[in-house]
Amino acid sequence: MVQIVEVLGRSTQGITRLFIYRGEDENTYFVKGTGAGRRSQVCEWIAGNLATELGLPIAPFEIVDVPVELVEIDSQQ
Repeated sequence: MVQIVEVLGRSTQGITRLFIYRGEDENTYFVKGTGAGRRSQVCEWIAGNLATELGLPIAPFEIVDVPVELVEIDSQQ
């Protein structure tokens, strides 16, 4: 699990308007918030793992931990 360390902004595209963060590994992550719904998040995780197992070309994905302090910053944007 990657620890998120910085808020970079919010996507202007897509229905869920993904959050954009920087992880402790210096990579940029587009993260679905809880507004997307837990079911949607779980389905995406399962589909990503299935696609990986089948050797399909997909973008890298990861579960991340967003500290409460950063979530509070996001809610103000």
